[in-house]
Amino acid sequence: MELRLYNQIKEDIFGEVGIDTRQPDNQRLIEEYSKDLGLSNKIFKEIKQLVKHYNRLTKNDISLRYYQIMALYFTEKYFREYYNKKHFEKMLAYWMATGSGKTILMHINILQYLTKLKRFDKVQIILTTPGVNLIEQHKRELIPFINELNKEYNNKIDLVIETTGALLQKPKNYFYLSENSTTKRLILVDEGHIGLSASKEGKFKQLRNEMNSNESFLFEYSATYHNLNNDIQKDYENTIVYDYNYKLFYKDGYGKAYSFQEINPDVVVGEKDNLDATFNVFEEKLGLFNNFDQYSSTLFGSKFPDKPLLAFMGNTVNNVSDEGKNDEVSDISKVISYLANLSNDERKKYLNVFNNDIQGNLRLTRCNSVDDEILLSYGDGEFWGIINVGNGDQFFNDIEHPKVEKRNIQIIDSKYLFQNIDFVESPITVLIGSRKFAEGWNSFRVSVIGLINLGSSKGNKIIQIFGRGVRLKGIYNDGKRAFHDQEELDNSDDRYVVRKLETLNVFSLKKNYLETFIEDVSKEIEHTHTISIEVDPKVVKLGSGTKVEFSKYANRLPIFNLSKKDIDTKKVIIDNGKITYSYYDEFIEYIHELNRVKFSLDYRNNKDREEQDVVIDFREYLLNYNDFINKSEIQNLIDETSKDNELQLYSPNDNKFRKCNLNDILGLVAELRFNKKDIKFTIEAIEKIAFSVITDVINKLKNKINYNINSRNYTLKSSIEQQSSDKQSDGDIIYEYRVTKTFDSYEQKLEFINDLDNQKKQIKNNLEINSSYHIYEPLFKDDHGLTISPDFLNQGEVKFFRDINQYISTNFDGKDNYDFYLLRNVQSLKSIGIYLENDEGVYYPDFVLWVEDKEEDKIQIVFFDPKGQKGIINEDTLSENDKVNLGIKSLPENQLVKLEELLQNKYKKEIEVHSYIILRDSSDFGKEKSRSTRNEDSQWVYNNLVTKNILRLNWHKYDENGNRSMLFDGRSYLDIVFDDLGIK
Repeated sequence: MELRLYNQIKEDIFGEVGIDTRQPDNQRLIEEYSKDLGLSNKIFKEIKQLVKHYNRLTKNDISLRYYQIMALYFTEKYFREYYNKKHFEKMLAYWMATGSGKTILMHINILQYLTKLKRFDKVQIILTTPGVNLIEQHKRELIPFINELNKEYNNKIDLVIETTGALLQKPKNYFYLSENSTTKRLILVDEGHIGLSASKEGKFKQLRNEMNSNESFLFEYSATYHNLNNDIQKDYENTIVYDYNYKLFYKDGYGKAYSFQEINPDVVVGEKDNLDATFNVFEEKLGLFNNFDQYSSTLFGSKFPDKPLLAFMGNTVNNVSDEGKNDEVSDISKVISYLANLSNDERKKYLNVFNNDIQGNLRLTRCNSVDDEILLSYGDGEFWGIINVGNGDQFFNDIEHPKVEKRNIQIIDSKYLFQNIDFVESPITVLIGSRKFAEGWNSFRVSVIGLINLGSSKGNKIIQIFGRGVRLKGIYNDGKRAFHDQEELDNSDDRYVVRKLETLNVFSLKKNYLETFIEDVSKEIEHTHTISIEVDPKVVKLGSGTKVEFSKYANRLPIFNLSKKDIDTKKVIIDNGKITYSYYDEFIEYIHELNRVKFSLDYRNNKDREEQDVVIDFREYLLNYNDFINKSEIQNLIDETSKDNELQLYSPNDNKFRKCNLNDILGLVAELRFNKKDIKFTIEAIEKIAFSVITDVINKLKNKINYNINSRNYTLKSSIEQQSSDKQSDGDIIYEYRVTKTFDSYEQKLEFINDLDNQKKQIKNNLEINSSYHIYEPLFKDDHGLTISPDFLNQGEVKFFRDINQYISTNFDGKDNYDFYLLRNVQSLKSIGIYLENDEGVYYPDFVLWVEDKEEDKIQIVFFDPKGQKGIINEDTLSENDKVNLGIKSLPENQLVKLEELLQNKYKKEIEVHSYIILRDSSDFGKEKSRSTRNEDSQWVYNNLVTKNILRLNWHKYDENGNRSMLFDGRSYLDIVFDDLGIK
């Protein structure tokens, strides 16, 4: 399927800035709403406000993952630039993996839509989905949220939650809305095609169009858009606004790993063999879980988050009334028969499954007050299993087996109910049933699936079954697997335990069930294999031609690491612009003052136009309209924003302290700029400006304070180090690469594994970039057929790497007065970095070069960042960019100058630190506009780029294709660098 809308918006957003959201570093920056990405700060602020609003209504404290933020970003982009234009429907669809948080996205979409409405008397929200159990889930989650929302909107929101089938029964014109109606409608569709036949899909399309007419809009969410008929598929090509399918979800490390029972006559033999294999694996998992503290306490603590659960499921009937009939009863009966026929010795093999109670016949217990749930135990032992069928009474009455006992009870402990299965005290380990487990159930416990009664392919329904199992809470509560998929681990490694518990195993009662399941799931998943390639510290060639081992030069390279302080709350006193802040660290109070704290706020859309500072005018309007402004709401915003930024803001008041007010916040504003046509001082505008000023000033104040704290906390080390093999220490050099290869089929994957040693050598030979000066090997360049962690070098980085190696070899081979050591600085290690003042961010240069001048007994440390203009928005903001200003050592409070002092005191020798930004060819900065303006362009480049240590990668004698390229003032970019450093 060609996702036309998604690809068009994606090009609009990323076309100029060239951001790869697959890179973990960029994902982290998105989650921080960082302006360093070059994305719209206005849209980021809008999303932050939506999340804040949602948390306030739901009394939650959620933080969105990067892909949820980007889904909202794409949506906001659509509303701002595409909505109400020709050829664009009033519908957006999201292709989002099961477990990726579609429900939270749906709720925030409601807030997003409401902010777009200008005038309305009523908003009707209709939520629909084909699945009955999904309806129940949405009622539980959406009704309380809408109730809270109605408190803000004076009960103007009506909510309807109905199955798709129920809506199809409504009379004609039931959903009619007239044009220009003051009643608006929002339709929410979840998993719109689960279990729908082709004819019903067509009817649902017709219903969707009826509902979504005139004053309405529609959002749809689905884990898959495969298995649709061609006509409907074309609709989605133009309406899918964001794609985060399961393949992308899994590649990012979210969700469980998965393993399928082999489809092979030697393995899938008979029902007993298949059930034996299922229970053997499940017993092992429960044993690992119960003894987790013995295996992994040194890594993670004493407990794995969720106790494993075995779920037999697979019913794909479309009609709830068909549950509990024929094939389903037959397959469930076979599982019951298997459990009843287990000998005492066989039961002993599964003590963890049966809660150590294995005496007596298999007993089925029915409680009259619980619909369609039948409990399993052996004799009078504790219940360990639940059967769920559509007609529980009939199934219970009809089951006949010589080793099965049946009994009815009136009262049951709630811990045995399915609704409480996720609670820690639940003893239930086995579920046997169908629809109830396949949809509308968000448990993280499912660890083994046994397929029963799986009819012909149902596509989306099978994805739902798969989705029940791959949901993962994660060791770190982030939804991610603790380790990369690593099939080579043996059971003596602590990581093996975690890998086992974080893997979904799928078994099947019958071979054809598994074939059907894998056929449909394979449309969503990829067959991959991950290998590790260890990194070795390198023997480096010196200028004299001699070679020196890592252990001999590691302690000659001055090194500093970040040592960021995580301080929960800072108390801040604002006294006429003077800032004093204090905090506690390990029970010791620290007090510091900040000088010259004034912030410039620039809200101009057109920054080419010089506009007058209106901060004084704004103060006067605040004073004049003081009685009409909602001071309570403004103060609440100050309090909430301060709390969100972990600040307590106070000002002096008669030898005491009071909470800061708007005037105190304005005291920190040096200037306030708008374009004239964008600003009119009405009451509404004054309040809106006040809200923006409060949010931005407090955020900037937080960044300023955090920077002040962190810039005092660099750790100086006596030697550069490699990350340890157990990854207990971070180090400055990585220990290994994780290289993942994707295959078209499972058979190709097996061929690769069987020839693993040769494949490793081939991968290394194809990807490695050689160097005499880099201090570890291998160093990898991009290959589109592989995923590498840490990331490979991109095209610009490869060119820089080759340029500097060639430059050093050409100009300094045979000279023994300089030695060069080059390091690719892997950001994931968070080792060598510089704190940036205004954004509380950290700048991690891509490369670090140490130049040892043996004649002068001097060392120069040089940062290079060949990433284009990432984080530099436009030419007008060069002087405002922290990463740019870092290279201008004449500026006051320059971090590099401070680091030089620290390093010189530590090493007792002359040490200089420099920083250069290298723009890639795609950057417009420094390009000649025309021959007629060459001299003018050259002067601008010198004043605005070269003097700020911003150079271009194509200022080189030859480009990467061997073609003559462009020099600046007769020099290459490396000539300029080495001239600046005085290295000849």
